[in-house]
Amino acid sequence: ENLAAPQLRNTIVVWSDTSTSVEKVGKLSAVGGKINHFPSIDLICRKVPLAVNINRMKKLLPREYNKLMPTTFTDYNDFRQYKQSLIQPTHRKTPPKKYFIVKPNNGCMGKGIYITPNPQPEAFSHAVVQEYIDRPLLIEGRKFDMRCYVLVLSVCPPRIFFYNDGLVRLCSEPYQPITDDNQGKQCMHLTNYSVNKYHDQFEAATLEGSAGGKRDFAFLTRWLEESGRDATMFWGSVKHLVVKTILSVAPSIATSYRTACKSREDGFTCFELLGFDILVNDHLEPSLCEVNHSPSLVTDTPFDAKLKLGVLEETMRLVGLPSKVPNVLAPSCKTNAAPNEVLQTLLGLHGVKRKNVKKRTIAEDAVLTTYERVYPSESPVLQATYRHILQAQTGPPPDPLARR
Repeated sequence: ENLAAPQLRNTIVVWSDTSTSVEKVGKLSAVGGKINHFPSIDLICRKVPLAVNINRMKKLLPREYNKLMPTTFTDYNDFRQYKQSLIQPTHRKTPPKKYFIVKPNNGCMGKGIYITPNPQPEAFSHAVVQEYIDRPLLIEGRKFDMRCYVLVLSVCPPRIFFYNDGLVRLCSEPYQPITDDNQGKQCMHLTNYSVNKYHDQFEAATLEGSAGGKRDFAFLTRWLEESGRDATMFWGSVKHLVVKTILSVAPSIATSYRTACKSREDGFTCFELLGFDILVNDHLEPSLCEVNHSPSLVTDTPFDAKLKLGVLEETMRLVGLPSKVPNVLAPSCKTNAAPNEVLQTLLGLHGVKRKNVKKRTIAEDAVLTTYERVYPSESPVLQATYRHILQAQTGPPPDPLARR
């Protein structure tokens, strides 16, 4: 797109399937427009940067991030060291054989993905190598994943919303523990809809979302409760995973945003509708698979149409709210800002009037139906954890005893 200012004067929202730039956001900001991407969102929406970022956070805050995502490698030497560490010469038993999923960095819809116990060095030049979750939770004997819709309405400070409906996507073939003989059965081990929909055992979703290869979150909640599992605790852990993932890059995105917009707007030029793909193991622990910055909005079934049009409608109601929080952004939150100044902006402590934040919250609450605000959190305990995550990245090193 050519985003010269004269073409943008009547723009309300630019919706693009491709990433945006600091320059594009700056031009939109200058004419009061909005765009559905943040600059630097690729830090979590491309597979290699996501893996690098989460591995960084595992070192920085292992208690919070060690289980957020399966062990993932972008460098062959790191992978080789990991494989060597699995060999325990003092133990009599041979460690169980591990398998890994190789996923191209820019791939989508399952293209180029394969499973192998021995990734070769050349795979690391264009892909990530992720440990295969070999004990997945099963629904009706099939492996599944979840597509969660998440709206980031601003980054300075962050306002994050979780859509309490989404896709439960089942494999077409019944699950069997992975072996050399069945590792190539993609419709047994990969949950991608674009892969499974061509299988002869694939069943189309019903409008109610309670049967077929795609189901909704209401079905999953009922299934969890009927099987004696704690659905409330499970969904809380999913939302916690989502917030931690976004906060891990919030300082970088806020800095890019501030560079683009300077101090001439209210903090709501950009928004982001994200698709989080999440796997679940047999201990009911969610694990991040990947994050999509342009989740599919294809409505090829009545079930998809009902769900996705609902997501879009409520997203646009929130995006279209008139600004209630002037001067949200700290003028000093720019490329060369001091870490503490960035932190102050992220925490909403710089240039924000409490009464204006309250007005913004009231306006959002008036249009919320299926979305739920997950950041800032109403839980003091969770909010303290999130503050700690931001502090660890932007402020002085955290006290190692503070979270014990």
